[in-house]
Amino acid sequence: MLQYIFFFLLLFIVNNKALFQINSEIHSINTRHNSDFHRPLVNLTTYKNGTYYIGTKLFNYLPTHIKDLSHNVNQFRLALKDFFHFHSFYTLRGIL
Repeated sequence: MLQYIFFFLLLFIVNNKALFQINSEIHSINTRHNSDFHRPLVNLTTYKNGTYYIGTKLFNYLPTHIKDLSHNVNQFRLALKDFFHFHSFYTLRGIL
């Protein structure tokens, strides 16, 4: 059940990339996380449990070869299905 939620949440993130900023847009330092989505610093637990914050955190948790496919939704969807097939998540511990 949790994998289905993650799957559709990540598809939402990929389909609505214009709503999010990438770390390279925030600063010009070339780091290993410069292609990840930027997560704003927030104090409200409701925002931290929301779609945008958890979605960016999940997307940043994905392996690089899957994140690179995010420009093509169909390829991303297939790679994500394979990833969830071999990596089962039964809890949010360690991810969030």
